[in-house]
Amino acid sequence: MSSRVNFLPDERFLSLRSALKERLHKMADVLTPENIGGILDVRIENVLRDAFDRVGADEGSLWLLDPEREHLVIAYNTGAQASEIVCRL
Repeated sequence: MSSRVNFLPDERFLSLRSALKERLHKMADVLTPENIGGILDVRIENVLRDAFDRVGADEGSLWLLDPEREHLVIAYNTGAQASEIVCRL
């Protein structure tokens, strides 16, 4: 049994798979710790929290490469001290 997340589990969406993969790659190319807030809405935050819950984590962090693509920085965090943990660039 695979634990890999499948973004398109419904066969009705299989025809959109390549378009979705292309869009996700384009978003990943421009996503930075500074601009992640532009895509974080309630739904995405819920997905992240659900993912952390599914692995049994009380809190979790999303790490991204810095703009120079040299270091990982925390771009999103859940938990009691989330605002103090996230890097302010």
